[in-house]
This record gives sequence, structure tokens and C-alpha cells, in this order.
Amino acid sequence: MQRSRRFSAGWRAGLVALLTVAVVAAWAGWHLLCRHGSSEAGEQGNRAAEAAGPPAHNDAGPNVLLVSIDTCRADHLSCYGYKRPTTPNVDAVAHDGAMFKTAISPVPLTTPAHSSMLTGVYPPTHGVRLNTYDRLADSNVTLAEILREAGYQTAAFVGAFPLDSRFGLNQGFDTFDGRFAEDENKVIFSHRAGEKVNRPALAWLDDHATRPFFLFLHYFDPHLPYEPHPPHTSPYADDPYAGEIAYVDHCIGRVLDRLRVLGAYDNTLVIITADHGESLGEHGEADHGFFVYQCTLHVPLVIRMPHYRKGVQVEGNVSLVDIVPTVLDLLGLKAHGKVEGMSLRAALEGGPVPDGQRAIYGESLYAGTFGCSPLHSIIEGPWKYILAPRAELYDLTEDPGERANVVGKQPHVAQRLRGRLEAMLEKLETAALQRGPSTVDPETVERLESLGYLSGGVSLATSAVDITREDPKDFLPTYMRLCRTKGRLFYAHSNEECEKALLEIVASRPELILPRELLARIAMDEGRPADAVEHCAKIVALLGEAKDPSQQRFGAKGELAKAHFNLGVSLSRTGELPKAIAHYRKALEITPDDTQAHINLGVALGRRGQVDEAITHFR
Repeated sequence: MQRSRRFSAGWRAGLVALLTVAVVAAWAGWHLLCRHGSSEAGEQGNRAAEAAGPPAHNDAGPNVLLVSIDTCRADHLSCYGYKRPTTPNVDAVAHDGAMFKTAISPVPLTTPAHSSMLTGVYPPTHGVRLNTYDRLADSNVTLAEILREAGYQTAAFVGAFPLDSRFGLNQGFDTFDGRFAEDENKVIFSHRAGEKVNRPALAWLDDHATRPFFLFLHYFDPHLPYEPHPPHTSPYADDPYAGEIAYVDHCIGRVLDRLRVLGAYDNTLVIITADHGESLGEHGEADHGFFVYQCTLHVPLVIRMPHYRKGVQVEGNVSLVDIVPTVLDLLGLKAHGKVEGMSLRAALEGGPVPDGQRAIYGESLYAGTFGCSPLHSIIEGPWKYILAPRAELYDLTEDPGERANVVGKQPHVAQRLRGRLEAMLEKLETAALQRGPSTVDPETVERLESLGYLSGGVSLATSAVDITREDPKDFLPTYMRLCRTKGRLFYAHSNEECEKALLEIVASRPELILPRELLARIAMDEGRPADAVEHCAKIVALLGEAKDPSQQRFGAKGELAKAHFNLGVSLSRTGELPKAIAHYRKALEITPDDTQAHINLGVALGRRGQVDEAITHFR
């Protein structure tokens, strides 16, 4: 007890200086300068793997190189017919192997799409449905885990925060490199250029190419904003998105060249694909995630297997969930868990795609975070059906751009595909594994927002279509206005212009969470915490009207916790510490491991003289 009193006295003596620093940290809950290295968990895994020693040597199988180009439309690769020679290195791999003309992503969002790519199962099964909320649960079995058990060295080098180790995609990798701190001040960025992905990856290859390896590379560059790196800046000034793809192709070429120099290329299975595409204004969408049209679901897939047929162009629909079973089949390995894709080995050998009439599933629950209906799609042969309050049906052979909705002209096809889709969705969700714990915290949200990802703040209780909800097609103008406003706020800091636009959105859409969050942020920036309190209190009230958060999915608890946290920050700035403390406590009741909430609560308690309790939160 005496020691505790001495500690408290020392604490009190330094409390003013500490609070000066801690209040800044508390305010960082709104504008976070990312505080921790993004690959901390991955680095811990690296050290553990090194301590355990190398796995058993596997002399039989070829190496495996899996390359993912984030946000890459298939039709912007020259081997897929683009008007410019954007991808000579990918083209060469396609010439040396097989190109799948119609590969489909199950979801146009980075974290869930890569979760499918690395597990071989669809999002309803592996449980990662959105970028913001979900973590790949340990109950899933990844390709890296299977290959490591088979004796492969495993390494991943990723280009952006949505694949950070906190989202669970590091499972099975001996080395997982997602470090984005590159400047002299060690500021943690949320993405890095392809050459900075290559630098540690090439060094790793130099040290590991003599034994069988699985190397996963993720390049983020084609994501907004499109800013091609030299020497692709000037040649693609009029087409910067294509320039970004050309730059990534250059980076891929460097890796392939290093494999050749090391004598490993001839014994390496090479797979080049993308997590999703990009709308580029088609259907009114600027980027990706909101809709499930082909511009964001159709991705490249090029596979080169040593000693297999060359120059194969494969017709028929395939999915990213086919990558895992294909690799395992080619290596003579068995899956350790459920796999919903199918092996494409026969196509690599020159045959047709197995089961050309199979159903290919797609979804986006993103619009649901704004209170709209989620979207589900199914592709069967030439037909694509989108389940929504106003259903859509397209003949992709006659209408690859999905311009003519023929649901009224082909009611029997639409009815049959809807039934098949609903049955498939029910089966997938029945097979769902345990969901990983939510990753929502202020830092995570801020870093995803810095990459352009928004969240409407309304959490879904179910992924099923609800015809009482708004059709995302009707909400699109408001969504695009929010995107433009958020972009100006984030990059141009046009507070006055943005506040006017946001107030107009709130007036027409009072149920929306996101514009009120942005209004509160502007008010805090401009030293108007009382206005921020008003906006944050309304958010808490709106979320409090929802059902019991413990019964909801997709981040309901995290959204409510964030709302209480932000209200606490605002109240603290107005000097209403007892109220601020109450809301910090509510945030921690929902998300007990929120570090920033513990810091803020400790600061507020210290300012109230409740030092002993403050110390427990800082500890």
C-alpha cells in the first residue's frame, strides 16, 4: 500500500506533462497517425517459426509463386486484349502456360477476396465478408498452412493494410512482411509501392531458392489514386490506371528474372491473378466494392506449370476459389479442410474447364453498411443473375458490359437462377466456420479510410436480401457524393465545402451514420467540440435504436463502441469529463481490448484525480 502511495505521488507530480502527451494521443482517435508497425503479429510469427527450425525437406514438388495484383481488371492486361502493351511479363507467363479468359472474384473487396484466394472457400464459409470488420478465423485452413506442413518454406510480402496480419491472412507463413514504414520518421503508411514489396521479397528469394518454397506477393498499386511510378508516369499520363498495371508488371518481371538467375524458374508453378477489378465509372461506380458487375468481378488468371502445355487459352467460368484445389492437385497434396473450388488441372493439360455449367458465386455486403440490401450474384454458363430488390439478369455472351437487364424477357431463367443462388447461399452459410474476432478499432478504421474505403456505419443483422431495404442502385448517387466529399476532406482539407455537402446529405438522409461522423470530425478540427458532441450523440442514438448489438454481425458492436468513443472524445474537449468517462466505459464494455479507449479513459480519470484507476488503464 505504501509503494502504491509513492507511485501515485510520483504519478501526480508528472501528471500535467503526461496529460499533455496523452491528450494528443486521445485526439488521435479521430485523426490517427498510425502508431504501430502493421506486421507486428506477423513478425512475432516469423521469430517463432525461425526458433522452431526449418520444416522437413520436400524434394518432390515444384516451387509455388502466387502473385496478386490488387484492383486489376482483366481487360486492362495486354494478353486479355487491352489496346496498349501493359503487361509484357504477364503475357510471357501466359504464353508459357495457360490464360483463363473468365475468372471471377467472389467479392470486390480486398480482405475477403484474398481470404477466398488463400483458403479455396467462398466468403460466407470463411466468414470474412467486408474489409473493415472481419478477421480470418484460425479455424480456416490456408494454402500456406498446407504447403508448410508438406515441407515448403512459406513467405508473403504484401503491399497494403487490408492484408495486415491482424486480419488473419498470415496463417501458415513462416515470413509475413507487411511493413509500410519507409520514411526517416518511421511514420506507418497503409500501403507501399511494388518496388518496396520486391525489395525484401527478392532478398528472401536469394536466401531460400535452393529449397521448395511458396512465395505470395501482393501489389497494391492499381488502387486509387492512380499515380504510376517512373518510368511509366509520362507514357501513361492519359491512362494512369493502365500505367499502374504496367508498373506492377515491371515489378513482377523483376521477380521472374531473379528466379531465372537463381535457376528456380523452370521448377516454379507461377500463378498471377487479382483480388478484384475496378469500375472506372461503369454503372456509375468510380472504384469497386459497391456493386457486383463484371468490371469488378472479372479478374485475370494466368497459370504456368513446369512441363505442361504452353499457350493454352481456357474458355469457361472459373473462380478464385479454384486456386487452392488446383495447386494442391498439381503438387499431389490433399486439402486439410473444406474446399469449395475445383481443380483446373485438366484445363492446364489442354482439356475443358471441369463442369462448364457450374455455379460461380459472388457477393457484396458493402452497400448493407449504408442500410441498403446486400448483393448476391450467380454465374452459370452465359447467364448472370444478381439478387437485389430489383433483380438483374444478363447474357454475358451478348452483353458483356451488363447494359441490358433481361430479367423481364427471361423470367424462367431468372427464377431458376434465383432458386439456385438461394440454395447455394444457404449451403455456404450453413458450412460457415467460426468467425474471427472483430478487428474494428479507431486505428484500423482510419488506415482503411486513408485508402479510400468507407463504411456506412449501419451493421447488418443478416446477409440475406431484404426487399424492404433500399436497392443499392437507388442509393448510388448519395454514395458517390459521400465518396467525393470524403476525398476532398481527406486529401484537400476543404472543410467548409465538405461541411455544406454533408449537411445537405444529412438533411435528405437523416438515418446515415457516415456523414455525421465526418461532420463531427470537421467540428473537432475547427475547435467546435460542442457541435461535435451534437453529431456524435445523434450517432449513438441512431445505433442504439438497432437490435441488441451482441446479436448482430458485421461489426455492429464495433460501430457502437466507436460511436461511444468519439462522443467521449468530444465531451472531453468540452470539459464534460464525467460524461466523457461514462462513454469511454461504454466503449470498453463493448470492445475491452481497445487500446485507444483505455488511453483516453486513463487521461480523463487522471484529470478527475482518480489516479489509481487511471494507472490500471495505462497499464
